[in-house]
Amino acid sequence: MKKISWFDRIFGWWRVPDRLPKSKAAAVFCHTYSAVEDLSRLTEMSAKSMEKATELIRFGKADYLILPVAYYGEKEEKKIRQKIAQKNGIELDKIIFLDGVEDTIDEVFSAVKLLVSRFLVLKPEFSFIIVADRNHMRRSLQIFHRFLPGVELYNVSSACSKYERPFHEKFIQPALITAKWIHIVGNILLYLRNLAKKTL
Repeated sequence: MKKISWFDRIFGWWRVPDRLPKSKAAAVFCHTYSAVEDLSRLTEMSAKSMEKATELIRFGKADYLILPVAYYGEKEEKKIRQKIAQKNGIELDKIIFLDGVEDTIDEVFSAVKLLVSRFLVLKPEFSFIIVADRNHMRRSLQIFHRFLPGVELYNVSSACSKYERPFHEKFIQPALITAKWIHIVGNILLYLRNLAKKTL
């Protein structure tokens, strides 16, 4: 029996159980968590999410892979993401990039515009799988539900062992932000703010 860490005991309630459709979904959307400071690779959080997303495509859970790319280090991150996807057997014409996203809401808004125009999300048979870090998933679903009311959303979470400082040309990130609990508490506070404002 696997021992539950003190960390998981405290924050386990925040996580969302995975949920997959019974039939093939139209697409898998994989959040970006940027590349590392020297742009040589993705942060572990982003790499683990990519691993989950490409696995879903390989196992026939969806046809298309939607990959937002952060506006900072965009060109380099796109190359890395494309290389990982193709290495995992995803054909180039099945990869859809969303360029220049700035934050989670921007990622979702860009995805919604794409889904409406390309996949006609108003069709009743449409379904969509979201891949995110497990400590970011609840807020991601909150935002997607706001912008895609009535659409069947499914979710698969990834988990990373370390939180790395991402590349950002205009922002020097304090080392403290690489602490796991900062990520979780920050997402909880943003989630509660959205509930209180009822804007999302």
